Amino acid sequence: MIWPTVRMAGPTHREPWAYAAKAPIVLPARMKVVLAIAPEAAQLAALSSHRGGFVQAVRFEACREREPARVYRGTVGKRTGFPFAFYLKKPSACVPMDVWVDGMETPIREVVPVGRNDC
Repeated sequence: MIWPTVRMAGPTHREPWAYAAKAPIVLPARMKVVLAIAPEAAQLAALSSHRGGFVQAVRFEACREREPARVYRGTVGKRTGFPFAFYLKKPSACVPMDVWVDGMETPIREVVPVGRNDC
């Protein structure tokens, strides 16, 4: 779901989040999820906002399989990709996240290595 480029973080020159890792999100068609920084990591990491700011949770809604594409001729396929980034106060961190999938009553807890290979 999170593209492996999340392992490489670089400086941002944006306070308070001095480092960023570009990490596109790829979801299967029709999937709806909310990615949220776990409450205990709120001072450690943030997520990019579509308005250029920083947030603690982002909702993604993948396109239907045959929905017309917006930027090319044709239709969307089995997956939808979203440009995205994680922001950190230090060069790397193990970031606990809650992944809320539509239809599930409880989130899935994942620890995401941002700016590093593993946790």
